[in-house]
Amino acid sequence: MNARFFSASVAVIMAATATSAYAQDNFARNRNTSVRERPRPDYEALGIGQGGIRILPQVSATVTHDSNIYATATNPIDDIIASLSADVALVSDWNVHALGAEAHVRHDAYTDNDTENSTTYGAAIDGRLDASRQVQFSGAARYDHFVEARTASGPAWASDQRDRTPTLECAGSLHHRCRVRRER
Repeated sequence: MNARFFSASVAVIMAATATSAYAQDNFARNRNTSVRERPRPDYEALGIGQGGIRILPQVSATVTHDSNIYATATNPIDDIIASLSADVALVSDWNVHALGAEAHVRHDAYTDNDTENSTTYGAAIDGRLDASRQVQFSGAARYDHFVEARTASGPAWASDQRDRTPTLECAGSLHHRCRVRRER
């Protein structure tokens, strides 16, 4: 009787384990990820190591055609836009504490309608100070200067100038880990 009970228990456990493994494979987070969205560790930028800081620069240039640059319902005006952008990020790879910074700039130049030319830029910094194993202080600051797109929602574009919007954001936090012990 014990041998039969043991065999039946082992069979049930094996079936449950196989079902659990199948369910995990069936609901994997990256199962339905497109080829373009999949991580490619072999092609990831390694950056430039400088002491405990990794520098990650990036430059890109694009040329696009827009068939309606003013986003109007009537009398569309087309143009070719040359865009140049540069980004640099600094990331610490320390075991204790953390520091990160980034800066970006992008210039869009219209070939026929130079009143639409725009430059956006910004910078950010964030960090974490580990005071102890249980206490961490974190902070971040970000400044961006954007040019609102003609297709942005809101009031109709009555003027020739688009909004140039500077934004400043700051945040800080204190994180304290504590243990709750239950006395018996």
